[in-house]
Amino acid sequence: MGDIGGLADSGARYTEMPHVIEVTLPMLCHYLPRWWERGPDAAPQGPWATDVTGQHLNALLGHILRIVVNNLGIDEASWMKRLAVFAQPIVSKARPELPQGVLGLPSRVEELCPDLPDLERLMGDIGGLADSGARYTEMPHVIEVTLPMLCHYLPRWWERGPDAAPQGPWATDVTGQHLNALLGHILRIVVNNLGIDEASWMKRLAVFAQPIVSKARPELPQGGPRGVPGLFWWPQGGPRVVPGLFWWPQGSR
Repeated sequence: MGDIGGLADSGARYTEMPHVIEVTLPMLCHYLPRWWERGPDAAPQGPWATDVTGQHLNALLGHILRIVVNNLGIDEASWMKRLAVFAQPIVSKARPELPQGVLGLPSRVEELCPDLPDLERLMGDIGGLADSGARYTEMPHVIEVTLPMLCHYLPRWWERGPDAAPQGPWATDVTGQHLNALLGHILRIVVNNLGIDEASWMKRLAVFAQPIVSKARPELPQGGPRGVPGLFWWPQGGPRVVPGLFWWPQGSR
């Protein structure tokens, strides 16, 4: 274990230790959980056939994670998939207090990726583009990357926030207001681009936005973004926004 930890700490690449990755680590991943089942963690009253504990599993898992991080970006890394399979018994029995610093990485995403914008800034930038009347050609990266990403993650964060769990604890402060704001930005962007010849991205965006639509608050204003008449109307079963683009099916609200 000490030798493996030393290789992990040294930043060694796969080519410097193929025997460790292909033979030693799979062997330890296979046997350590079985030894753990005969040790003091699994049988506190004894007798024990081994002194392997969760600390050993945590240590091995930490070594594996550091080795993977050391090799990120290499062209051929099929061994990572094999190692992930071998490591499953370790993952299932490792103690929950695996230290955050086990990879030698910052404990917060903001420290790891200082250029990553926070949610409020990102929403503000998108809102600014929507309000400015920008066309698709001025912001393809926002429409093709940023908006789909937010449509994917915001509903999941909402499920862990104060709207979905009023009593807490909360993992995020994302609420229906964020979903409504994002939906409003999307609708304004669509309106800004009505009439252009090529707008297949609108269909893609409509699909990405469905999780937002299903969780947005019902007070989304009638009259539509920027007061465009007839953009919103409220038939039985829920509002429709731009025919065939956004809809709330009956019973989904």
